[in-house]
Amino acid sequence: MNDANTIHIWLNELERALAGLPEASRRDIVNEARAHLEDRVAAGLSARSALHGFGTVKDYARPFIEDFLLSRAITSNHSLHMIKALVTHSARSIVAFLGLTFAATFGGLTLINLLWLIDKIGSPDKVGYFTDSGANNYIGHLPASALGATEQLGPWWYVLTIAGIILSLFLARLCLRLSGFAIVRARSQSA
Repeated sequence: MNDANTIHIWLNELERALAGLPEASRRDIVNEARAHLEDRVAAGLSARSALHGFGTVKDYARPFIEDFLLSRAITSNHSLHMIKALVTHSARSIVAFLGLTFAATFGGLTLINLLWLIDKIGSPDKVGYFTDSGANNYIGHLPASALGATEQLGPWWYVLTIAGIILSLFLARLCLRLSGFAIVRARSQSA
């Protein structure tokens, strides 16, 4: 296989690896890589030697894909885009890992509050904040062994549970956004 074919095959693989990027960005990256490779070959390197400096197609494409995912997440303001961007960074960034961890924690709190709300709607006399004469407190679903316990919050349970859902969703999104901004800031400082 000659040098031109080797480079052509590598560039085709690069274009496939960049499939998630917009066409204009993908074309610019491939054209820039082609120009650098052609310059190296024109300087006397073999195609294999020129490609060796670029690494594997996957390694070369990774930063472009990560940058695209992160910039799309920041500009789109969609949580799923931010989660996907942080997942791609989490193996190499403690900030991304912590952001995902805290977002998952607050997401879990959202789920718990949502399940409590559904449970309270289904059986209002069995779910809430209860105390009994023995100074025992019960939060959530009242156990069958808690005889004579009285509900302390009444309808406020609904208000507090809905507020918990809203607050934990807000905090989950905030963790995602702050992590994304921190990664962007760190990248711009290192560049």
